[in-house]
Amino acid sequence: MRSQTLGVLILASGGCLLNAPARAAQVTAPAPDPTRGAITAPLEVTRTKHLAVQVRINGQGPFRLILDTGAPLSFVSGRLAAKVGLIKQEAANRPAFFGMRGQSVLKSVDIGGAAVKDLGVMILDHPIVQALEQVDAPLDGIIGFSFFARYRTTLDYQAGKVTFLPVKYVPEDVMTGILARLSNPGVTQTRGIAPAALWGFDIEKKDAGDETAGVRVSRVYPGSAADAAGLRKDDRLLTLDGRWTESASDTWEAAARVKPHQETVITVRRGEEELELRVRPRAGL
Repeated sequence: MRSQTLGVLILASGGCLLNAPARAAQVTAPAPDPTRGAITAPLEVTRTKHLAVQVRINGQGPFRLILDTGAPLSFVSGRLAAKVGLIKQEAANRPAFFGMRGQSVLKSVDIGGAAVKDLGVMILDHPIVQALEQVDAPLDGIIGFSFFARYRTTLDYQAGKVTFLPVKYVPEDVMTGILARLSNPGVTQTRGIAPAALWGFDIEKKDAGDETAGVRVSRVYPGSAADAAGLRKDDRLLTLDGRWTESASDTWEAAARVKPHQETVITVRRGEEELELRVRPRAGL
């Protein structure tokens, strides 16, 4: 048996992760210095109601990127990658399947003094980001979990600022983990919980001969949204938000459709009893 951690693992541009390179850049960037004080940077609410920040990358910029607490990793556009020398301009101009142009490592990423070195990123012309900039202004990617998990991040919409307080937590390379599991289904364990739309429970992969409805809950994280809703280890998850959960992929797909803080009904079988639990998945760690 192997556990599958439940969270949103796939970006909005359907299936783009399945077309990523076979090898991932296995880089774990060092954590910011937790002895430093809080760092404050300007925060922009765009016309489309997304959050944008000014980012210096490899000492160049600033570039305008979305700060997204729902993104499990960070990515930059081919346009930005060419400007900072990650790829050649000819490569940025060529069409790419799903906009995917591979992976790279940014030597430095700085948002108003909150800096991370050696940050692994995807080079991706994300169709949603491209659509957003058509009604707003140029956007060159997304700053996601791989960056902001290193800080206690506070958003102040009224004041138009974001505050970063360094912490000791260093997230694993999310993309490396995803690709390893796609290329090696024999992996027997999953580390950590995916960010945003964070439910807080693991499910067990079904054996080929398991014909019982639903999937078994193998772990409930203390203090999580699932724990607060009353979910227990060994419950059999039958549906999530009205969708059948007969496999890990069914469960991920159902969970990916639920927005953070949206109250969602899950149906479980506990012994001979069938229960409905109401869960509000959280926006991040």
